Amino acid sequence: KQEIVAPGVTTDFVRNQETSNMIFNTVGNLVTVENDIDYHFSDLIFRETNQDGVIVTKKVIASDYSAYSYVTRSCNDIIEINDGYLIVGYTQRGDYAYGTSNKNIWLAKINFSANIIWERTIDDGYLNSEILTIEDFGKDRKRLYIKSEALKNWFMIIDNEGEEIRKYDLSQEFLAYSDTDDGGKIFVSKRTNDISILKK
Repeated sequence: KQEIVAPGVTTDFVRNQETSNMIFNTVGNLVTVENDIDYHFSDLIFRETNQDGVIVTKKVIASDYSAYSYVTRSCNDIIEINDGYLIVGYTQRGDYAYGTSNKNIWLAKINFSANIIWERTIDDGYLNSEILTIEDFGKDRKRLYIKSEALKNWFMIIDNEGEEIRKYDLSQEFLAYSDTDDGGKIFVSKRTNDISILKK
């Protein structure tokens, strides 16, 4: 396979891409973190491409595999900070004999060369949990939107080193949310048979 990264520009980077997260960084380059599968091994692919379509940085952030088990990382969102990027999503442990386990919340800091500086896995007591989005929330603060099982959705506020500042639950499941002009949020919530009105 060949992947088109800009008009008329291709690379020979062969992978089966599942999903991709994309931002433009402060120097104007396109940064993507892709969830890719290669021969049933799931890894993250970091890529930075300049405006001419030239790849500046390309790195595989490999999952952890042993002879009997594995821990995969999946990225749902990325945000730039002063000295690198924060990437968020979930980890999933598995055993080759017994299959895949449940998801746990995962976040990591990488530098501009896509080397992992630190990573954190959080078990919130629910079987399947993942961070869906990360966004700026004041000076040196980030807000994580987290989805767990049993219709539990919640926010966590962290600093740039991933330390928890506070968290708060949402009382019902929300399909989506968006910021409002006055600094609040508007939600689309789920009911038994239909989608409710927007709730702010």
